[in-house]
Amino acid sequence: MDKGYRKSYVYYNRLFFVEKKQVRDYYMNDIMARAVRDGGPPPDGAIIVLEVYAARTDARGEAMLDRDGKLIPGALNVVSVMETKESLAKQAPADIRNGNWVYFFFSPDFQDKTTEGDRKGCLACHRSKADQHYIFTYEDMKKVVK
Repeated sequence: MDKGYRKSYVYYNRLFFVEKKQVRDYYMNDIMARAVRDGGPPPDGAIIVLEVYAARTDARGEAMLDRDGKLIPGALNVVSVMETKESLAKQAPADIRNGNWVYFFFSPDFQDKTTEGDRKGCLACHRSKADQHYIFTYEDMKKVVK
């Protein structure tokens, strides 16, 4: 995990999940950005980083909003990483494999917290986006790397 991703990766989106009280920031490395720009499948080494922040809450536990009505990010909860790595991807069950994507979860201090259950959950969920290289935010990436 490249701990300097905020400086070296392309920041491409912030999404707000009111029901989960989460703010999510998305980054991609240059390998991923080139693949999106070229319209091809992500080659080995493509990486997407997703930071998941808890929304700040008031004394009653209600999510706090800024003047634009958007959730205010609080503490960083998890750093989720998608990486194309054929050697690891081959270990996934064939019925839920997502091309060569593998998934990792890190604590805010970058300790690997990934479990096999986490990985299988990601694989199963991302299957629904096979037409977009298994990426939920693929269209958002395209807007940034034109």
